[in-house]
Amino acid sequence: MLIEHLRENDPVSLVEARFEAHKLIFAPLLFQATRVLRDLGILRALRAARDGLMLDEIADKVDASRYGVLVLVEAGLAAGVVRCKDERYFLTKTGACVLSDELTGINMDVVQNCCFQPIYYLEEYPAAEARGPAQGLRRVGHDLSRAVEAASCRAR
Repeated sequence: MLIEHLRENDPVSLVEARFEAHKLIFAPLLFQATRVLRDLGILRALRAARDGLMLDEIADKVDASRYGVLVLVEAGLAAGVVRCKDERYFLTKTGACVLSDELTGINMDVVQNCCFQPIYYLEEYPAAEARGPAQGLRRVGHDLSRAVEAASCRAR
């Protein structure tokens, strides 16, 4: 009955639904890779190179191994922050937003600094009212009264 209801009322195909489900599954990995691309200076190096950069050129500019850069730019391709043409890597508009847009940077830092570790304890939240406040932020060493301050400590 539920499956028939979904078929009749959900215009998304099964293939599209599976694709969207996998986007959710891999989103934390793509987020982390994108953050490292930003923080290591790879996105900045790509922005400065109008003709794009080869893997070895990126590695030289950011003082990282070729393999490490390869792993990151492959993830960047999947995340849509980097594109590749003729073995040269370029920054996309999305990558430029990650690199330069203030709100995007703030949100990335809040998620990294205040959400990733506490979200591990998400199962506690539905029962938290009965047992007292959820402890996710406290467990990872955050003073809740200073959570916003901790979130604003942006990696530069």
